[in-house]
Amino acid sequence: IDTQVYFLRKIVELCNENKVDIVFISTPVHHYYKERIPNDNMEIFRQITRKFDVQQIDYLTSETPDSLMSDGNHLNLKGAKYYGDLIAKTIAKRN
Repeated sequence: IDTQVYFLRKIVELCNENKVDIVFISTPVHHYYKERIPNDNMEIFRQITRKFDVQQIDYLTSETPDSLMSDGNHLNLKGAKYYGDLIAKTIAKRN
């Protein structure tokens, strides 16, 4: 996790330095995996978003039906279309 945090911070810093808007998107996962994400990891992510004042769209907490998942971590085509439309609309509303 330390390496991931380091590079995530670097990405945010580069975007800020170059005036690039950045949005973090937490994508949905199957409830089986969601229940096993360590709370410490999620708290580190939340701290980074607060520190850098980065927009976050959080679908990790959504209840995603199995019919939209191809496996535990990936959406199928129907799920990708559904969440892709939601993400696009959410970003458009924020701008």
